Amino acid sequence: METYDPAWIARTVAELGNASRGQPEATIGQVTIVEHPEEDIIRTLVALSAAPELRTVADGEKIDPLSPHLYVRGILGEGGIGIVELAHQPLLNRDVAVKRLRVPDPRQAALLLREAKVTGSLEHANIIPIHALGIHPKLGPLVVMKRIQGVSWDVRLASERAQIAADEDVLATHVEILTRVCLAVEFAHSRGVFHRDLKPANVMLGDFGELYVVDWGLALERGERVEERQLVGSPAYMPPEMAKGEPVDERSDVFLLGATLHQVISGELRHAAPTVVLSLMRAAAAEPHEYDDRVPAELAEICNRACHPEPAQRFPDVATLRAALLEYLAHRRATAVLRTASRQHERFRMLLDASLSMRPSAAVISAAYHQVLVCYEQALDIWGGLSAAQHGKREAMIDMLRYELAIGDIHGAERIVGELAEVPAELRARLDELIEERKARRARLSSLEEEVDMQRGRGARTSVIGGILVAVALINLAFFLADPSPAANAPPRRLLVLVVVVASVTSGWGRARAAFLRRCRARPSASACRGRRRSPA
Repeated sequence: METYDPAWIARTVAELGNASRGQPEATIGQVTIVEHPEEDIIRTLVALSAAPELRTVADGEKIDPLSPHLYVRGILGEGGIGIVELAHQPLLNRDVAVKRLRVPDPRQAALLLREAKVTGSLEHANIIPIHALGIHPKLGPLVVMKRIQGVSWDVRLASERAQIAADEDVLATHVEILTRVCLAVEFAHSRGVFHRDLKPANVMLGDFGELYVVDWGLALERGERVEERQLVGSPAYMPPEMAKGEPVDERSDVFLLGATLHQVISGELRHAAPTVVLSLMRAAAAEPHEYDDRVPAELAEICNRACHPEPAQRFPDVATLRAALLEYLAHRRATAVLRTASRQHERFRMLLDASLSMRPSAAVISAAYHQVLVCYEQALDIWGGLSAAQHGKREAMIDMLRYELAIGDIHGAERIVGELAEVPAELRARLDELIEERKARRARLSSLEEEVDMQRGRGARTSVIGGILVAVALINLAFFLADPSPAANAPPRRLLVLVVVVASVTSGWGRARAAFLRRCRARPSASACRGRRRSPA
């Protein structure tokens, strides 16, 4: 069952004088105010009787620098009911933009003044400033605005379309522009004003970074009395409620911003169609769009949510939409860091492969490994839920663990294992093998140390015995030479026997101790040996 009336759309478009072959991106309709605009315009024109006039500068005419009037220098642009001219304001020595009517008409004059009042009430850095209201002796009111030296956003989008499609950095630049547009619309909503005609053509980009949301002619103030079921706006961007002539609120502007995002990421109009009527019918249906792989999935999701046919399913306000766009920009920075980390990871793996032949130093490999980890961690700091960065970090740690196990660095391997939530079974088994080999090696070293100690002890005992024998022999010889009589001292034979006995006792004790230690090594659990065995290094 259709939720809109195609006949009403076609009839209303015909009444507005827009042929079905018109441009869907162009603005149709006008605000219809229930109050009496003729009375308002008369009062306003009386108030403007002393305002600056718009004058034409004759060739060679010298302008009085103290003149309060505005002097036309050329045409900046033309619309359906008005013209925007470049004028010079001598008192402030500046050029300004002046919007006036093509032909005098009380209703159009009321709409022009209404737009000026709405825009002038919204003092924001991204909303074009209204300097003053002026008067034209024949055409009526003048709206004096800041002159913007630059281009409209749709012109820039068209000129950079190929770059946007090929380079995500350029796309991100335009998403940032949209976040600034959101700020202006957020401010307007805080003042109870809905723009109702947001699109790239109504955003001006200055040569020095300025951005202004313009054309507030269709803006509606909350609570303002207008005729019911109006058809106003730009069909190619409209939310369904505007295409059906239903009331609007903040979420209608959310849809328009989503349709603008659609044009940014796809280069196409949201409700593209060959005629205005068909575009309006597409707007009334507001079907979701399927984007190809060249469009970031996060942006595609944001766009379709903002352009949901049911207002309740859209972002609840412009601030939430802007937050989603800023989150995408943050995530994009994380994915950019992730790409750097992936490249570093590949170089790290090449170093590991080269370690089998070229043998780069362990310090070089360790530095490359930590560089990879830093990149992955930077990506995760920006976007903690980036699964690709989490996976890449784990793979880098496993690569380094394999290397540490290959070179037998148990301490390095244990450090990495302590940081990994889950270790592959084969690597865990290899680490356990290395640990057991280390234990066995330490046990062998301990045994060798004991053997060395025993050998050193045997040599020391031999030296002591030899020293005793030499000392006794020398003493005996000295006594004999001093008094060779048999009764002077003990005969040499007795001394020699004493030396032999001492040497035998010392040698026997050393052999007994060595045998005891051998039994301890054979039976390490024996309680008699525990106090004498040396612990392994």
